[in-house]
Amino acid sequence: MLWRFHDLSNRLKKEKSLKLCNRCHTLHSKALADCPHCSTLDDKKLAELLRHRSESRTSIGSTMLYMAAGLILLIILVNVVA
Repeated sequence: MLWRFHDLSNRLKKEKSLKLCNRCHTLHSKALADCPHCSTLDDKKLAELLRHRSESRTSIGSTMLYMAAGLILLIILVNVVA
């Protein structure tokens, strides 16, 4: 094959050895009995962790949206002036 998707075969092998946690929705090794991300957290701390992740994703999305809008405006401005 002339090109590869960032070593896709190794990624797929690694993904088969992972499982999704029902509580915090993160991936961890199937060899572990409990999720290392949330097994030590109580429900209140877990809710805070999930809220923080959601806010982080929202802020990244907003930043990308503003950057795209700024880039579009810059392209329009350059085309109008030129």
